[in-house]
Amino acid sequence: MIDQADSSTHKPIDEHVEENTGDETEHSEPADRPMRAVFPVIEEQEGNQSPASEDFVTPERIKALQERASGALERIKEEINKIELADQLFDKIERSRQMLFEGKNNYEESERLIVEVEHRLDFIQRVKQSSRTVGLRLFFYELFIFVILIAVFVFTNIEPQASIINQASPFASVNLVQFINTLLWGGFGGVVGAFYALWKHVAAEQDFDPQYALWYVTNPLLGIALGAFVFLVFQAGFFSLTAGTEESVAIRSALVIYVFAWVSGFKQNVVYEIVRRILDVFRVELGGKTSENQTGSPAENNGK
Repeated sequence: MIDQADSSTHKPIDEHVEENTGDETEHSEPADRPMRAVFPVIEEQEGNQSPASEDFVTPERIKALQERASGALERIKEEINKIELADQLFDKIERSRQMLFEGKNNYEESERLIVEVEHRLDFIQRVKQSSRTVGLRLFFYELFIFVILIAVFVFTNIEPQASIINQASPFASVNLVQFINTLLWGGFGGVVGAFYALWKHVAAEQDFDPQYALWYVTNPLLGIALGAFVFLVFQAGFFSLTAGTEESVAIRSALVIYVFAWVSGFKQNVVYEIVRRILDVFRVELGGKTSENQTGSPAENNGK
């Protein structure tokens, strides 16, 4: 009995090893069952990199970007006259090179800075070219309109043409010479405004855009039209400088009207302010009428 108990309890070492390995295989989890996994496992994590990887950012690309930076640097020295703008472009090239030296992952940001510098240089080159062609043509156009306005002004204000023009006025209360002069001074303001805009965008800020050429063409014509509007506003008596309260009385302050016409042609926002004041006058009058209509008796209001 004792021998049988010993034989049953004590087994060979090999059998114990086989039993233990069998138990481990029973409790081990299969590798092809992701539902049993506690944490997601990403295979080949080190192989997945950003677009600026070794396959994309090759030494040839880096060398080409460095050559573009050097070329942009030379163009800044030759083409840029404004010191502040040159300093800004120099700083962008310096940041681009510094980011590229820090690592390949900064290649895209470094290239973007170089593209900004190149775009600015190309824009300045286009501005210079358009200034010599479109800008020069616009200058001579404004000069031609200016000479025409001076000729008409002189012809209108000398005798006997001035008396003949006033006699041909269809309205007795309207001085036709003053009306024509107001148109001319509005045109003068438009021409001066166009000259100022050319100087500002071609010489000062150096951002002339030929797409705005139509504005330079129409600004003197718009000044003439606004001069007519200013004359009608003063003639109608919307300002105290006019004599609209009495019939057949000429405008007492023609020079002030000419100044308003010139300012309106030079800067159209003045006309918008005049229109706003006129609308305020009509709004007050209409508001007073509506308030009077509402002051009736309740019976009359209900009857309506």
